[in-house]
This record gives sequence, C-alpha cells and structure tokens, in this order.
Amino acid sequence: MLTEPSAVVYRGLTRAGVTPGCRALVIGDGTIALLVVRLINLWSPAETVMLGRRPGQAALAGAAGATSFVTQPAGLGRFDLVVEAAGKAEAAAAAFAAARRGGTVLLLGLPPHGETFALAPDDAVNNDLTITGQLWLYLTRLA
Repeated sequence: MLTEPSAVVYRGLTRAGVTPGCRALVIGDGTIALLVVRLINLWSPAETVMLGRRPGQAALAGAAGATSFVTQPAGLGRFDLVVEAAGKAEAAAAAFAAARRGGTVLLLGLPPHGETFALAPDDAVNNDLTITGQLWLYLTRLA
C-alpha cells in the first residue's frame, strides 16, 4: 500500500513550495523517488529530471512523468528544487550541490543513523538555500 508514502511525499512537496514552471531534480530511483516524480507533476514543473543508479528504472521514471532519467549528474545545471529520495548521505550531498542560488532542497530519504556528509554552512547561506525535511510517519495496522 502506498497511501502513507504518498502522503509523506505530498506533504514534503507542499512544504517545499513547489511552483509551476520550476526545474526539479529527484535523486534516487526507487519507489519514493517515483512517487515524487508522479506527485510533483501536480504543480506542472517545466522539467523533472530523475538521477538514479539503475538504468533499468528509466522506463518507470518516464511513465511516472520524468522528462529525463540520467545516471550521472554532470552537465545538468542547477535546479529550483532538488529532492533527495535515495536515503544515502552522498545523495544528500549531491542534492545541495545541484540546487541553484535561492533554490530548495527537500530531504525525503532516510540514511542510516549517524551517516554524515560535509556541508559548509556558508555555502547554504551564500546560496540562499531553503532546506526542509519530511518526517516519515509509520502507520500501524489496527488489529
């Protein structure tokens, strides 16, 4: 069932302030990333790029609404919104690197506790980044 993950993704996108015509990058190619691509289309972005590791996911990304699927970030430029949905510290670092000045980084992935990456606070400040995360709620099945 995808109700709870879809609700989390939707709430994260609404908190991130997605705007029509934005350029969006989704990092990750699993279920959550595919939900992001599907739901972000509610805001009519100009472009939604999915950055993943598994080329076999390209068809699913396209079916979900991605305008392109890439496995390397080189040459993509900067994005208004970058959503980290891979759950890896290196994906979070890539998200910060891909956000344009004045852009937003939405952290949806959940790396293992204690995983870190280097982020120079002055880069976040000088690039005027908005950084937001979304708490995952775990619904329990009622007996």
